[in-house]
Amino acid sequence: MTADIITVSRMLFSLLLLVLSPSSSAFFVLYLLCGLTDILDGFIARKLHTESKHGAMLDTAADLLFALAYAVKLLPQMHIPLWLWIWTAIIAAAKVTGILIASKRAHRLYIEHSAFNKLTGLLLFLLPLSARLADVKYGATLVCVAAAGTAISEIIQICRGNAMKENAVIYIHGKGGTADEAEHYKTLFPDCDVIGFDYHAKTPWEAKDEFTEYFDQIGNNYNSVILIANSIGAFFTMNANACEKVEKAFFISPIVDMERLITDMMMWAGVTEDDLHQKKEIATDFGETLSWEYLCYVKENPLTWAVPTHILYGEKDNLTSIDTVRQFARKIGATLDVMPGGEHWFHTEAQMSYVDRWIKRESLR
Repeated sequence: MTADIITVSRMLFSLLLLVLSPSSSAFFVLYLLCGLTDILDGFIARKLHTESKHGAMLDTAADLLFALAYAVKLLPQMHIPLWLWIWTAIIAAAKVTGILIASKRAHRLYIEHSAFNKLTGLLLFLLPLSARLADVKYGATLVCVAAAGTAISEIIQICRGNAMKENAVIYIHGKGGTADEAEHYKTLFPDCDVIGFDYHAKTPWEAKDEFTEYFDQIGNNYNSVILIANSIGAFFTMNANACEKVEKAFFISPIVDMERLITDMMMWAGVTEDDLHQKKEIATDFGETLSWEYLCYVKENPLTWAVPTHILYGEKDNLTSIDTVRQFARKIGATLDVMPGGEHWFHTEAQMSYVDRWIKRESLR
């Protein structure tokens, strides 16, 4: 929402540029504000995990409006040689062709927001400022070189089929894991964007908000989604129940009964429910902090999950019993595979090879 407000402000600034004199101080200030807000909206959207298809389209509209103000008010002031205009027209034709081909393949308007595009935009933005220091043809040539490189790169990506993927695989790590673990799964899903979700939530109530917002954004950008979730990442996913557009889920060592796990930890630590109620939080010798608020939350918010799901469980999992997992799998109609000798944390070469074979096999169902 904040990013969208900044984008809309850039649109308003661009409209004001159309009625101001390019030589006025007000024009100069608004011009700089347009550049600043163009940087800020994307940065804030990524920081707050609020990127969306709607936001991208709004950003594109703001860019077009700024480009209109640029063309109407600034280009007439710059004496650009004819050969540069011809070069610009060729680049523009190539980019429009790329957009049309990409949009046809993606069945939607597709405009690439690549690093090359951003560099070209920056150079174009600086061109009127640099024109005061040197002949405009030098700066314009640099812009055309960058734009030509961008157009060629985009066409190569389109020809290779690396752009416009309609489906996504979202990887959700467990405790102590990272979003970078998603790299392992890219070879298993070559036709999908494989994305690691770098969430920050520590509790299920925090995760409910963060995961819901994230999956709303993903749902806006892709036609379908496949989930791969580990351990508590699977628990947070089911707790948020963010299943719109989720085609199927692969859960590896999922926590499926958090209340049972917490009471087991209380037993291991010799803590009674009365003790936890009185002290609210109790640190344990095995590195976990027991929380009364956490226990109350999972009691009051049982998991509900309706997505077609495949579960992989390690025979030597020390957090969740096989009976608990089997009961949960029957409850939601999930398939269950047990790796002999497997642990809660799948990480060795043999274990990850087993994971790969499991995903390939279940993907065919």
